[in-house]
Amino acid sequence: MKIFSLIIILGIFSCRALEKEKEIDICGSNNFYQRVEKVSLDDIDRIKKLDGKFVEVEGFLHANFEDLALYPSKHSHSLDAIWLNSKLPDSLLDKVNAKKVKIIGRVNILDKGHLNGYLAALDSTFCIKEVMH
Repeated sequence: MKIFSLIIILGIFSCRALEKEKEIDICGSNNFYQRVEKVSLDDIDRIKKLDGKFVEVEGFLHANFEDLALYPSKHSHSLDAIWLNSKLPDSLLDKVNAKKVKIIGRVNILDKGHLNGYLAALDSTFCIKEVMH
């Protein structure tokens, strides 16, 4: 009976460890089912050529009312930023607001975001992770 209980306890902890590992790995572009291109927000021509493709991009997140976007720097203009069409929870966005983050999503060059004020949009955003300096 003690051995059986020990096996059950070990099984539970193993499953929890695997769940945590999956959460961490989801942001790795190598573990995504499609090709993910790494791109800089400063490379506007390349972003336009990647329309419909999944990209990994770093920048400063603005998670404000009518301004949910990724900017190349903290003080960039919205025309240099990418709008985020995201259903990510506000609790997560609040944690990374005004911080440098990595995001993976699909470029939509036809969607210019709120009031058409952005370079493009990222649809199907599934990863947002703070980048440590």
